[in-house]
Amino acid sequence: MKPTEFDFKEVNVPPGDGPWGIEELQWSPDASRIAFQHSAPARNVLYVVNPDGSGITQVTPFACKTSFMDPRWSPDGTSIAFTSDQDLWVVMPDGPEFTQITHAEGKSHAEHPRWSPDGTDIAFVYCRDDTLDIFVVKPDGSQLTQVTHTEGGEFHAGPWELEWSPSGTGIAFRSDSGGTEGIYVVKPDGSKLLHVTPADKPDHGTKPEWAAKGFTPPEWSPDGKSIAFRAAGSETRDLYVAKPDRTHLSQITHAIVEEPDDDPDTVLGVGGWGWSPNGNYIAFESEDGRNYDLYVVKPDGSGLTQINFRGNERAEHPDYMDIGSSWKWAPDGNSIAFEGNDGFGTFNLHVWKPNGSELTQITHIERYGPAKEVRIGKWEWSPDGSCIAFEFDDGRIEDLYVVKPDGSGLIRITHQGRGRYVDEMQWSPDGTKIAFTSERVLTVVNVDALGIGPAQPFEPQSPCGP
Repeated sequence: MKPTEFDFKEVNVPPGDGPWGIEELQWSPDASRIAFQHSAPARNVLYVVNPDGSGITQVTPFACKTSFMDPRWSPDGTSIAFTSDQDLWVVMPDGPEFTQITHAEGKSHAEHPRWSPDGTDIAFVYCRDDTLDIFVVKPDGSQLTQVTHTEGGEFHAGPWELEWSPSGTGIAFRSDSGGTEGIYVVKPDGSKLLHVTPADKPDHGTKPEWAAKGFTPPEWSPDGKSIAFRAAGSETRDLYVAKPDRTHLSQITHAIVEEPDDDPDTVLGVGGWGWSPNGNYIAFESEDGRNYDLYVVKPDGSGLTQINFRGNERAEHPDYMDIGSSWKWAPDGNSIAFEGNDGFGTFNLHVWKPNGSELTQITHIERYGPAKEVRIGKWEWSPDGSCIAFEFDDGRIEDLYVVKPDGSGLIRITHQGRGRYVDEMQWSPDGTKIAFTSERVLTVVNVDALGIGPAQPFEPQSPCGP
């Protein structure tokens, strides 16, 4: 099957803006359209298009001079919130009808809009007078509410630092307002602001006190009953789980400095982390100054398990695998995929189940020719968890494949020439299509029509190219 390609150099744009690029791909929730930012050095424009390439529509009648518009579909797919230069806007692509939410002046600006789960409100960050505050507004611009009131400091609320609770009844964020950094929860109307973390660490033995700026952005559990975050001490970083009403705070990891590291500034312990979609586990990276390992642990701190085994802890997996650039939970939370590095420049995907019953290497890439490193590039679980789409990257050619989580049904989707690279990749919400960009071309392939057949040999394209 030949993928549907549409090259947006054909869009009628003013001449002289130089090469165009496609960024910020966003499928609508019903998978009927794709929004994207068309970028050039002098201007950025927001478009929507149907997956078959028809219906290309410029939804912003003006050009945005900033390089980041942060478009966000509403949960029902009828509107898109985005920032243009200094202000927050909401547009209805079918209209198009525009609502300008903010009217910034001077150095003031709005950023990072986030829809509430039910789509009735938009939370965003507004910077004015060198302070950051959180506001909530209706999509039509009414009922603008200032949620936080910063005095003597800044709220560090960014795209990953402001998060609605799953029920939409609370907003969690990190702040150092007033000189005291911590995790906070507040109602969307600005009431019941709670400092979830105390100024000093909980009493958990001899660990160092929390550093002055040691908190990561908080992340709600899928059921909304808990908040996880990472806090750093002078030498270690650990995970904590708290109740949003301040009734409970527990430390669930306990990093230990075994020996001085070559770099005295290295902070050891937890790196990246995230809840499983079912809320049963938290996965996290651990750094000991030499290696990166992947663990899972239950929210109460029990069941700590290392996924990438060292030494001969598992006879069937005798070699240690360093964690590559990424790991991701399956949509149902019952397995986790990660990129493992054999230590010799070869990266492969593996899938592991939290019950420890199974560890499966699902790709079998080997280095060849002059390639210094062969790896899995970008990769994503399908929305139903039945497939993983991944990019094969040998530094010269990038191609897309689809494979089942047990390693069967491998299908090669693209046959790109030398020097062609995959920039962005996204599954449609219904899991039937994959949209990806390469150079300045947006391509949509109907994965549902391909079918997932018997396993095929992995045949990377020759490094010499066509």
